[in-house]
Amino acid sequence: MHRVTPTPPASTVAAIALVAALATTLHAHGGQYRGPSSVVPPSGTGSTSSSSGGGTRATSGPSGPSGTSGNSSTGSSSPQPAPGSASIGTRGARGIFLDSDLTSWEFWWEFQKDPLIRVRDGLELRRAYSATDALLGRPGAAAALLEPPSAREVELEAIPALVRALEQATDRDTVSSCMIALAKVGKDPAGARLHDLLASRLRSHDQEIRETAALALGIARQCSDEDLELLLALAKDLPSGRQACDRSSVDDRTRSFACYALGICLERLDPPRQQPVVRALLQILATDEIASAHRNVAVAAIAALGQLPRSDTPAGRTLREVTARGLLAFYDLDLGPGAQLVQAHCPMAVAHLLGPDHELSAECRNRFVAHLSSSLTSDASGRAKTSDHIAQSAALALASLCHSWTDDAAEDAGACRLLLRCYREHGDHQTRYFAMLALGRIGGTAAASALTSELERGTRSIERPWVALALGTMAAEQAEEARAEGRTPQSDPALGQTLMRLLEDAKNPSAIGATAIALGLCRTDAAGDLLRRLLPTYGAREDVGGQIAIALALLEERRAAPDLRELLARSVRQPRLLVQVATALGRLGDAQVVEQLVTMLQSLDGGLARLSAVASALGQLGDRRCVAPLVDLLQNQEVTPLTRAFAAVALGGVCDPDAVPWNARYAFTVNYRAAVETLTDGATGILDIL
Repeated sequence: MHRVTPTPPASTVAAIALVAALATTLHAHGGQYRGPSSVVPPSGTGSTSSSSGGGTRATSGPSGPSGTSGNSSTGSSSPQPAPGSASIGTRGARGIFLDSDLTSWEFWWEFQKDPLIRVRDGLELRRAYSATDALLGRPGAAAALLEPPSAREVELEAIPALVRALEQATDRDTVSSCMIALAKVGKDPAGARLHDLLASRLRSHDQEIRETAALALGIARQCSDEDLELLLALAKDLPSGRQACDRSSVDDRTRSFACYALGICLERLDPPRQQPVVRALLQILATDEIASAHRNVAVAAIAALGQLPRSDTPAGRTLREVTARGLLAFYDLDLGPGAQLVQAHCPMAVAHLLGPDHELSAECRNRFVAHLSSSLTSDASGRAKTSDHIAQSAALALASLCHSWTDDAAEDAGACRLLLRCYREHGDHQTRYFAMLALGRIGGTAAASALTSELERGTRSIERPWVALALGTMAAEQAEEARAEGRTPQSDPALGQTLMRLLEDAKNPSAIGATAIALGLCRTDAAGDLLRRLLPTYGAREDVGGQIAIALALLEERRAAPDLRELLARSVRQPRLLVQVATALGRLGDAQVVEQLVTMLQSLDGGLARLSAVASALGQLGDRRCVAPLVDLLQNQEVTPLTRAFAAVALGGVCDPDAVPWNARYAFTVNYRAAVETLTDGATGILDIL
């Protein structure tokens, strides 16, 4: 079955407003996390207990947790920031600790939504709508067209402004934001080299600036031999890497970010140039005590290896097998419970490397099926892998390793039945929900039937959102497969009617939001009227209004555009809602949203959350009319340095030529629940940088 995988690096700043509103003191790399609290378990955690920041463990069979968090100490498990890095914490703006249920579907959606929404696909829709309007003689067709910046605007306006801001800035926020923005553009400034601008910042005394410089070398996608040599030296803590940093050793965070950068580069390299990168990353995993003493570096190396593209050339298949076997060897090591959080990243990396049809796939399926099956028992004695993170990752990995579940005679029917059993019986709630999502990605008539059955029997506010999203994901992948084959995607009317009934009956905001998005992913056109009726009731609520707006955009419900524009004007003090509504309007191809946001930007009288939300929304839309006001804001010395940093983030987003966020590739191929600080900690991980 065709898999929807993220397009290589790209830009979006959709989530910056959320944390700016919740905790304005957290501002790392010019970007922010997609949820309200850290997901990082404390160092040395093996199993996922309620005190570890990990998944909530069920106490009475398959029933889900209550509507409140089952993890009362999640907010207290944040690690201490590295010296010189941005602070990390979970206090709200008024000092109240935020307690989040990390098993909620909203966390998963924030990590996975970008390749499903694909905001900039609206550029093609806009062109099509504009052409139709012109053909029918409708006025204003030309004005309705949004366009990306021209090469001239990028080279003569945006890049010089970012370089000037980088050279003049003394604060970490502006420096790191400008580096990431220039890397997104990926072009050398006139008379200079981007490599030199970035590499020179490796000598900074500020930890965040050093690690950002390393990562930006990968985001820039230039992948020169000089870039690769430097990144390899940093990742392996070689003498030349230490010299580049002007330090006695390369710190773990910079090493980790160099590994992540190498993973981005793998997409751009041919097999001969991939080989030394793969060899170096595997050598890092062979280092004694890497999983315990340097867990961030280990996770970064695993995640980077998982980015090796699925080339079907003989050289490509061989390199993928060598990489997968190296990861499996590390996965099989008996390193103790504390290292299993690190090892839990191997199953998804291996699955992404191999897919369902590689010669090694069957062996890996059997291995992960065995580990997932053994995790169903509460007795851990005799089990090699006891961490819930292992079970979560095994379930997610099967989504990429299994063929479609068409009937009981299907090749991987046994693995699919195990996933269904895990959803019904597993003691770890997150494993249950990931098993349901895996069935959705596997697809097939038997999987659809099983999911529909579970949708009818699930509890309203906890389980049904996950089942609905699994069905929505299945429909989205089937539609993508049809388009890839030149066929017109067909929606399932019966499924659409079922989801619409659930939405009409739902009262819980979380259930309403998930079901609305599922209807959008299923392209249930008949749901447009229902969602438009719900918008006046729930539109102003940050916990559900934006999700209804996104659902309308996925349905291409252009009739909702006037209501969404009105909602956008009212949401200036609700940053999260503002970004979601702006995203929806951009996906609908509504040109007026740019003018509306530019007017907001020019008239705001301050306020970090509002300003960052507007700048973020402009950045993700990618329209050329955003360039001038963002350049003006970046050069305005009357505003705060942090405001200029947000302008740099947005400008980099506008000028980024790619369609999906650059870090979507990592969000798609890792288990975000097995988090370490450099992956996602709520402020400074690669999944937190915009």
